[in-house]
Amino acid sequence: MPEGSAVRLALAPIRMKPVLRHLLTQYLVEFAAMEGSDIKRDTNGHVPYRYFDQYWSEPERFPFGIWVDDELCGFCLLRDSGEQWNIAEFFVAPVHRRKGIGAASRLMKNAHFGGLRLFR
Repeated sequence: MPEGSAVRLALAPIRMKPVLRHLLTQYLVEFAAMEGSDIKRDTNGHVPYRYFDQYWSEPERFPFGIWVDDELCGFCLLRDSGEQWNIAEFFVAPVHRRKGIGAASRLMKNAHFGGLRLFR
């Protein structure tokens, strides 16, 4: 991350939904490649993800974007189970990795939401 850059974790407004959907597809394709599994895409080229739309409509789901300065470079999908916060998905685009962005985002999540556990 360039010196003087700021990492920001914030709720992704509905207008950012298409961009987050594109990042989610990147994430799912990368994940499938690591597992050696085939991927099916819908007519828009996206990999199906059952709960994506609900992150903007269900009160227990929260779509966060990860920005470096003004550039969206990742996302974190959180869910409140009532007992704890669960990380459904977490992604930093490959070009932005190894720069401390994920670690900074994790610290921000922990400061705002307390104990989180990975949920997949």
